[in-house]
Amino acid sequence: LAQRNEAVEKSARNLPGVKTLRAGYLNIRDLLKYEKVLMPLDAMRVIESILG
Repeated sequence: LAQRNEAVEKSARNLPGVKTLRAGYLNIRDLLKYEKVLMPLDAMRVIESILG
């Protein structure tokens, strides 16, 4: 998520194996731990601005 979204965070708690994370806190451990990563376009833009 690009920014905190309480509705998404609460919904994800009900799904086993799902983790929510704000784009600014993304780390390699989380990328390698999960088989799939789903993110909105605005989160991708935040990551792109951080990583260049």
